Amino acid sequence: MAAEDELRFSNAETSGYPTLLTFLVIAVLFESIPAHFLIGRWSRPVAWVCTAVSAYALFWLAAAIRSFRSRPVLVSENMLILQLGSLWRVEIPRTAIVSLTRMTGSENARRQPGTLSLVKWNTPQWQLIVNQPVLAFGAYGFRKPVTKVTFSVDEPSRFERAVAVLMRHE
Repeated sequence: MAAEDELRFSNAETSGYPTLLTFLVIAVLFESIPAHFLIGRWSRPVAWVCTAVSAYALFWLAAAIRSFRSRPVLVSENMLILQLGSLWRVEIPRTAIVSLTRMTGSENARRQPGTLSLVKWNTPQWQLIVNQPVLAFGAYGFRKPVTKVTFSVDEPSRFERAVAVLMRHE
């Protein structure tokens, strides 16, 4: 499949991360303005440095929220690419996939060693197991070897059909 043949699946709604990041934006806004004035009574330069750091945090949070639209989960003929915006990316070749199962909600796979959960507050819909560790690439160059990834997509039925085609493809 060419890049235009990749199937794209958003995970912005089901992952819970955009909601968390939006709450952080609100917290930074409510914290930075009073902090600027309180710190300004002691030192104006320090107050402006703190305000600049808060502005940078807002910029980073806005970019992270926006990245959920531009970096979805991708399914191509030979690869499954799990992305959580700009926060995580895991490229899994079709041949490395051992199993992809729907989670019922009773499993607690998030805290197991070698597991990466791409869902914050909600219950993951899927659990993917690979035959050997693959590298997950996180923000700021963070890397984590994983053998299991739990994640969700906004269109689970469509995703299930696309992965069935991927797994049958020889």
